[in-house]
Amino acid sequence: MSQADNLLDSLSVDYTDEPYITVNDDRTITVPDELKHIAVQGDHNIETVTIDCPRYWDEYDFSTMKVYINYMRPDGYKDSYRTKNLRVAEDEDTRILFDWTISGNVTAIKGSLSSLVYIEAS
Repeated sequence: MSQADNLLDSLSVDYTDEPYITVNDDRTITVPDELKHIAVQGDHNIETVTIDCPRYWDEYDFSTMKVYINYMRPDGYKDSYRTKNLRVAEDEDTRILFDWTISGNVTAIKGSLSSLVYIEAS
């Protein structure tokens, strides 16, 4: 084994414990401090965040629907991203998880981003 391989093997990085953005039962969104500055201007498809959301609302099962992130950049530009990897949480079947990969379109302008989760019947 090379010295570089030994060094990489010695690093203990556990990506399974990365924080999630959470949609709470009252429909508010909690963003952990670690994710509040997740990208910089010009980043493109190098960061993916996972969002944790209630699976059910009234009689609707969101795990069977399309989930989007609608966002507005600081310059007023608005767009939408269809999330990937929608799945029921392994440890709690009343929650769903989905991923948002931050594109260059999102990071084209520096500043704070406004966003919301939009769920649509398939």
